[in-house]
Amino acid sequence: MLSNSLSKRLVKIRETLKISQDELGTKIGISRFSVSNYESGKRNITERVIKDICREFDVNEEWLRTGEGEMFVELPEGTELGKYIADVIGGEDDFIKNIIISYMKLDEKNKKIIRDFVKSLGCEGKA
Repeated sequence: MLSNSLSKRLVKIRETLKISQDELGTKIGISRFSVSNYESGKRNITERVIKDICREFDVNEEWLRTGEGEMFVELPEGTELGKYIADVIGGEDDFIKNIIISYMKLDEKNKKIIRDFVKSLGCEGKA
């Protein structure tokens, strides 16, 4: 067993993020049952699962392994956008991909219309 404390830190991550065992498992490609076994200490948390948790949830690997440092990695400005772009590129949501492609093909006049519309939805500063 890697560490009972590691299991407790996994629970703390999930509780902090307010996600279920099923949601955590789905995000990293394991079952709810596996998450439950890791949290209860019945099974060792694998290296792959540690890496996947840290990558998917921006968890500080040192904190997860040892409890030292901050729970989450501070993302540099602009990283959030990069993460979303990677999700879109690697995902299966063709609707979002087509929205981005269509927007980029618009002339400036029509892009402004779209930006103004998005701002009218209350997303100022995000469009």
